Amino acid sequence: MASGQLPSAKGYDELNGDVSNFIKVVKPFTERGETKFAIHGAGQQPTPRCANIDGGIMLDLSLLTGVELKNDDKTVSVAAGERWGAVYENLEGTGLLRNIRGGIGG
Repeated sequence: MASGQLPSAKGYDELNGDVSNFIKVVKPFTERGETKFAIHGAGQQPTPRCANIDGGIMLDLSLLTGVELKNDDKTVSVAAGERWGAVYENLEGTGLLRNIRGGIGG
């Protein structure tokens, strides 16, 4: 998480449906300019001031984890809070690994 920034509130998501509920609740406040929000994944983004917010609401997706190889053996579903180490570990030997930079959630 970017240092030097302090959100007014922080929420954690453990279920996929929680993200859409969060957006529904926060949307009216953001549309009226009453608050801002940021979404934080697993915290791997190296860009300063990324995935955090001063004085707004931060939704932390780091608890949304999981790597799933789909039945076609060509498609992978990676949860927004997952870390690359787990992705590489789960896909080793599948031929699907790529050298990827940046965060999973983005």
